[in-house]
Amino acid sequence: MAATKKAAEAGETKVKGTSVKEEFQALQEKIADLAPGDDEWEKTLKEFKAVSVKYYNERVKVKLPRPRAGEDKHVYVGVNGIGYLIERGKEVEVLRSVAEVLERSEAIADENFESQDALSRSFTDDPRTN
Repeated sequence: MAATKKAAEAGETKVKGTSVKEEFQALQEKIADLAPGDDEWEKTLKEFKAVSVKYYNERVKVKLPRPRAGEDKHVYVGVNGIGYLIERGKEVEVLRSVAEVLERSEAIADENFESQDALSRSFTDDPRTN
């Protein structure tokens, strides 16, 4: 399975004229429309599993922000029993599954920050404290 230069730079491998990402998304939509027991369910599910393995094992580039004071220089990510140390401030290639864990981790950290910020504002805006 050869990857074109443009697709390789984008972190996508070409399969059957489409990228693995496009094929993954198309199968994801198709399987959402099917129900267990349908004629195409088993065939589509097998195809989806095979494409999922390719999709999540593709390498993508990520760059974490540089560490602030008191932060570690590396971030540890564990996926399927394998640990990865990702260096902050440098662009590195990782599996898409690792990149997604990092994205979800960042989203949760943002939510926590917003919750803490709202909570602290509720204490400072309390009329009983004035």
